[in-house]
Amino acid sequence: MPPRSSPTPSAVGDDAAVPWSPVGRHLVHKAAAAEVLVTDFAAVAPTLAAVAARWPAAHPRYDRRTGTAGHLLLLVETIRQAGLCLAHLQLGVPVGEQFIFHRIAVRLAAPVAALGTTAPDRTEATVEPTPRYRAGRPTGAALAVQIRHGGNLWATAEADYSSVPRRVYERLRASARTRAAADSGQLVPSPRDAGPGCRTEAGRERSRVLVNLADPTFFDHEVDHLPGMLLIDAALTAAAARAGSGATLAGVDVTFDRFAELDRPTWVRTEPAPEDDGRTLVVALDQGHGPVARGRVALG
Repeated sequence: MPPRSSPTPSAVGDDAAVPWSPVGRHLVHKAAAAEVLVTDFAAVAPTLAAVAARWPAAHPRYDRRTGTAGHLLLLVETIRQAGLCLAHLQLGVPVGEQFIFHRIAVRLAAPVAALGTTAPDRTEATVEPTPRYRAGRPTGAALAVQIRHGGNLWATAEADYSSVPRRVYERLRASARTRAAADSGQLVPSPRDAGPGCRTEAGRERSRVLVNLADPTFFDHEVDHLPGMLLIDAALTAAAARAGSGATLAGVDVTFDRFAELDRPTWVRTEPAPEDDGRTLVVALDQGHGPVARGRVALG
């Protein structure tokens, strides 16, 4: 489903007229300055915001010069950070609350080559939130996003997340850990005769997700579960491998079903979409007892 049509910052005035405010690391939940993509924020209207992002010239994960995982991961992380700073600066979610993303989807509106040959200092996005409240308190939002550079539309996106106080989050995690412990007897074991590489199972490609707790992108601050961005990266990487070197990735849509625990083996499976259009792959990530995340990757 495409996001609703939103005016760009240029449609509401030039940069001098838009009330831009700088975005600190804490507003996008990053500890390292090198991992901050969203740099400025503007509340254009009660249900419309604009963000400015500065994309790195080089990054170990975000690489817009290729048509594989890096360029889509860059767009997804831009959207994730935009949603977080909007929640704090416009919707009134206190800093320190925990966020749970339920879904992130992005679709390129321009050829992959447009991202690869352009080196933007400043990419702007409009974010149109549909917030949710309970007893007057913000509890989450659905987002419709458009990402533009130089007046050109590069990508459209959607996201949905909830925000909860820390005490509520701790109760949720305690319940999730209890369920994970109860399910531990049904986990898929790591085969002794195979490493983390790809395996084939009844027409599906299946591989072990490698987790490096020292990775500065996914683990630049303490977390108690596998980050959603790591799961999306695993989905995109697996899809790129399945599609082959001649294919490009044009979109991703991932839904998160439950927390992915740090101490459980995680597997990713890819297969052609049921409609078998040759341009869509279905991806599922599991920890042995149902999916932790599932989605679809569109091929260019």
